[in-house]
Amino acid sequence: MRKLLLCLLGVIIFTSSVYGDFLYENYPLGMSKASLHDQLASDKFYFSEVSENTIKAKKYVLGFYSLDLKRGDKEFEELNPSISINAKFCNDKLFQLDMINFFNNDQSDVFAGRKKFYVYLDENKAISDGFRINQKEESTLVSHSYIIDRNDSGGKIRGEEEIIVALYQSKDLFNYYTDPAIVDYVQKLIFNYVLGSANDNKANELPLIRVPLLEMRVSFKNKWFCPE
Repeated sequence: MRKLLLCLLGVIIFTSSVYGDFLYENYPLGMSKASLHDQLASDKFYFSEVSENTIKAKKYVLGFYSLDLKRGDKEFEELNPSISINAKFCNDKLFQLDMINFFNNDQSDVFAGRKKFYVYLDENKAISDGFRINQKEESTLVSHSYIIDRNDSGGKIRGEEEIIVALYQSKDLFNYYTDPAIVDYVQKLIFNYVLGSANDNKANELPLIRVPLLEMRVSFKNKWFCPE
């Protein structure tokens, strides 16, 4: 009963939360590991791994649920990543950055993040390198590739920056919603629970709709920083 009420309370509180705020220009390929670490810390990321050639970090938010909770892998059930970063280094230079943005509720966040990404491509004169379709029949994943020729940029960086982007439904992260027709009933139920007078067992029968979060995956890579 308590978990259900907390879940429903989270639905009401976080239906207008904003997810996935990321500034691509703050994380250019070629930056040092120390610079990336300081930038992530400044942007309030939490680090899950820091090694000689890798930094993994996540920015957490409240308000949705994941399959990790069912598997018992999570210490705090209310916390989930809104942005996940996997950075790879070669000779102390960032040569590959893999990012996942998670979008919840108001879909304007999805298109704002998409626009920000394409502004980055436009400002850097990226050209399309085609698209790839996942061959699994049950998958709807389609990824698009772009190339930025740094040899013609006039800067110190050379090589070709390869960028891959894909937008699709998350397999692990989701939110619960209720039928709008019973929202008033849910609010009264939570209010009564807070007052300590909730005795209505019908709460366990409320129809909850499970909706996956959207994921926007972006990968940046330039082998010029890590010659074979």
